[in-house]
Amino acid sequence: MDTCSALSVACLHYGRYGTGQIKSWGLSPDGTVQAALQLACYLSTAGRVVSTYESASTAHFSAGRTETAD
Repeated sequence: MDTCSALSVACLHYGRYGTGQIKSWGLSPDGTVQAALQLACYLSTAGRVVSTYESASTAHFSAGRTETAD
């Protein structure tokens, strides 16, 4: 079975809080979702840490540009 055929996707609408609440905690909504996805992957792979890809903006720094963090 190829990877695409083995993929299963489910969508959950979580309505208890949203972007505003997450920002009030001093967190990035994108980072929060990325952390949730990483945790779900960790739990679904029997506790194995897997690689992740996230862009990191350095635009506020001198000669800044977008970098990636693995």
